[in-house]
Amino acid sequence: MIAMKFGGSSVGSGERMVNVAKIIQSYISKKPVVVISALQGVTDTLLSLSDDFLHRRKEEGQKKLNQVGEKHFEIIREYIKDTKRASEIRKKIEELMTQLEEVAHGVYLLREFSPKSLALVSSFGERLSVPLLSGILQEMGTPAKDFDARQLVSTDDEFLSAGVDMKTTCSQFKKYVFPVWKKGVVPVITGFIGSCREGLTTTLGRGGSDYSGAIVGACFDAEEIWIWTDVSGIYSADPRIVPNAKGLSSVSYEEASEMSYFGAKVIHPKTMMPAVMKKIPIRIKNTFAPKDSGTLISKKTMTKGHPVQIVTAIKKLDLVSVQGSGMIGVPSISARIFSTVDRAKVHLFMYSQASSGYNMCLVTGNQESHRLKEMLECEFSHELKIGALDQIGILSSMSIVSVIGSGMRGTPGIAGAIFAALGDHSLNIMAIAQGSSQLNISMVIDESDADRAVKILHDAVILKHFENKVGS
Repeated sequence: MIAMKFGGSSVGSGERMVNVAKIIQSYISKKPVVVISALQGVTDTLLSLSDDFLHRRKEEGQKKLNQVGEKHFEIIREYIKDTKRASEIRKKIEELMTQLEEVAHGVYLLREFSPKSLALVSSFGERLSVPLLSGILQEMGTPAKDFDARQLVSTDDEFLSAGVDMKTTCSQFKKYVFPVWKKGVVPVITGFIGSCREGLTTTLGRGGSDYSGAIVGACFDAEEIWIWTDVSGIYSADPRIVPNAKGLSSVSYEEASEMSYFGAKVIHPKTMMPAVMKKIPIRIKNTFAPKDSGTLISKKTMTKGHPVQIVTAIKKLDLVSVQGSGMIGVPSISARIFSTVDRAKVHLFMYSQASSGYNMCLVTGNQESHRLKEMLECEFSHELKIGALDQIGILSSMSIVSVIGSGMRGTPGIAGAIFAALGDHSLNIMAIAQGSSQLNISMVIDESDADRAVKILHDAVILKHFENKVGS
């Protein structure tokens, strides 16, 4: 059995849904269970129309609401030719659109759009798409049944980034989905959503549909989990920046987590957890080039002879620096800094501290840096007043460039090659960090130099190894 998850770009139109249905049919011998996202752009429209209703732009919101309905009705008209089947699917879509309109008008009347309401509105994209794909599969002669994951995926009440109760969820799948699947019917399940104990709609946060795919794979003890997207797997760099980037045949779970964290378009670490726990490989495949083998994410990388797998960059960052002689030899300073970061509720992408303790650099998003600076100034007001600390500063428009690969462990010369390559091209490094795992080296540089740095490092530490392997 395989779990197959298709993202929004894969199901962006009726034509693309037919393509997805053909892919599913081609792997029918593997007894697939399918998870899909909302049609491309629909979730954004749902959020936009909700904002319109919230801010009294009722006519604009209603127009967008009608557009959402029409987008789905058009697919029924064009691709569902069986009259009875088309009527049944249209009825489902009409019921969902009525519910959506009621929620939108509730937002308008109450002038309130809480996380609970946001989760409910966001759920309609997936709930509208599953009857369409299920119907197209049936139209093509493949038995299929659509499922609302809110009846299957049990979560806590963190409405916008819910945690999943895997034990209860797997029990629900065995009760409702297994009997259908065992009869040779393809289950088509909404991604991204679940429900809490009270029966309220929740969403699974960033990478939620991928997470749903991993949950399904874990509940079925799948042979593999296939994440279908619009690229043929993971590349050694962003091909838009590095045209000669290499496709990676495999990476480890650990490498994939680091790649995702440091800006690569890879499956989110949280998404992988159900698969990691069951040791189920995840394969990234291309909906528009289905014969491509893609990239396999598993316990161990199988790409030998390449210490570095990928060079990535995160942009739109700021570097907040705390420094002063009053920090040297005072352990409580670090504790107070991180406590302030926690209170400020900002996400740290990286931090670096001088061995003397004189300076600590904190890298965060450019929309959060000034809030962090203000709270640090408040926390250390006394130290700043007496001169134990210098003024807390911000360097804006920074980027983190990371070199990642499990083969870096114990391989001499990688760090030297990285810094020599950047130095040869006069690129200045503001801060450096390397974890004890030796899985990555990350550097903070000016954002304007980020793309050039990625190209330089890709040539220096990835292409060089590919060329040496070919030459040998």
